[in-house]
Amino acid sequence: MPGRSTKVYETDRPWLSVHLKHLIARRQKAFASGNQYLFKILRNKVNRERKRCQRVYYENKVDGLHASRPRNWWKEVKQLCGSTKSTERDLKSKLHKDLVYKDAVLAEKINQAFVSVMKDYSPLAVGAQTFFIPVGGVISCLPLGVRTVGWGKAAMDPTNGDTDVLFSFGLITDIQYADICDRQNSAKTRWRRYRNALCCLQEAVDHWIRPSRSLSFIVQLGDIIDGFNTDLNDANDSERNSSQDALDLVMREFSKLPPEIPVFHNLGNHELYNFSREELSASILHPFNSCESSEYLSKHQSLPAVSEEETKPFYFSFVPHPKFCFVYLDSYDTSLHGFDETSSTYKDALAMVRKYNKNGDLDSADGLHGLNRRFVAYNGGIGPMQLQWLQAVLEVAIENGQKAVIFSHVPISPGNRPRRGAVDLLWNYQDVLKVLWQSGCVVACFHGHTHYDDYFVDKHGIHHLTFEGVITAPLDSNAFATLHVKNDAIVIEGFGVIESRVLKFFH
Repeated sequence: MPGRSTKVYETDRPWLSVHLKHLIARRQKAFASGNQYLFKILRNKVNRERKRCQRVYYENKVDGLHASRPRNWWKEVKQLCGSTKSTERDLKSKLHKDLVYKDAVLAEKINQAFVSVMKDYSPLAVGAQTFFIPVGGVISCLPLGVRTVGWGKAAMDPTNGDTDVLFSFGLITDIQYADICDRQNSAKTRWRRYRNALCCLQEAVDHWIRPSRSLSFIVQLGDIIDGFNTDLNDANDSERNSSQDALDLVMREFSKLPPEIPVFHNLGNHELYNFSREELSASILHPFNSCESSEYLSKHQSLPAVSEEETKPFYFSFVPHPKFCFVYLDSYDTSLHGFDETSSTYKDALAMVRKYNKNGDLDSADGLHGLNRRFVAYNGGIGPMQLQWLQAVLEVAIENGQKAVIFSHVPISPGNRPRRGAVDLLWNYQDVLKVLWQSGCVVACFHGHTHYDDYFVDKHGIHHLTFEGVITAPLDSNAFATLHVKNDAIVIEGFGVIESRVLKFFH
């Protein structure tokens, strides 16, 4: 990864990092705009980062002193100048073994030696003194993503300096913003930071719009706001819609992206907790309701989607590059959420879940074993018409010699968890996998929903990767990625808790 340039001022503290400067600037911007909530969050982040920078800086200083053994500095200088005798003398000591200088004279000779190398050079002008921070500097000066992948990976460009990257795009999932306090998940294993999720999204967008980035689009893999917004709707007066307010806040951050970088949203269960499918079909989340995404699809769409429902389908495909076809699936085409309870789709979904799940609370997997644990209300399935459309899209991709990449909020494969059961899994995942395997052109499937990192390659050489969610990212971290697509691989440049990895294609 190349070094970055930054201005260094005389008043800067020695431990002040680029990341800390960026946080301070964001804090002051929030203060100036009058956003007290965001100001408080950023103020706390600045304080934590400042303490960490100070600690790392002084720890490195102390470690450096221990390693360099300053008590031996003067002895080594005298040895180099031949004014001392030692058991292992250097060449000058041997040449000048009888020559001994007084300390004052020796110091003057050292000064003259240092000054002499400057006689042929003139100092730089003040305005030209731009300092460059090398990658191997103090860890606090490194970008957020690099801090988490270790020094071995931090020293490399994620694309290895290759010029054969065909295109790049950003990816983020499970933002689940809500204006509520942090709380643990139902299993009490992880904290969910609902308000901090908006700050994480801001940081991701700020990263993606940097001039050095050249992105084709952004993938948002679902659960853009949290279902707890519906509780706020019930608590508020009827004139205020907390779900819509939360969505507007999140979309305001995405709107900071330039118009040439559209955002494609996947449908998650939390969207369906907040809105009906009719409302979502008319919302900005649908790709054909956004000027940027609809214009992009009009130029790059692969095969138009069809649906038996009156609402516009949420599955679609496009061709970002002549060699690739990207396919967005609707994981809740068959679902207990978003449909009227009198509809045939709802009744079919209820019958499918009730066949295995006898609990009063259908979100509970109690009493279910193995892969049957997937039959819970917060999962969904792919309907027969969407399956037929998927098969047709992949056939077109094969005819065009394209590799296909699948995006689905709910994971398509049980991955490494078939024995202990995969709760977060499509109800009819076998039907989808059968279509993918028969095509022979699918190289990768990307998912959200679980909030955990899960990766494996199936028997047909398809990479299945589930990304960590923003909602569970630590306060001092994040969860987003930039993906670089090449002829033979997808290079994932992870930030925060997202791991960087290279997915080599097997066909």
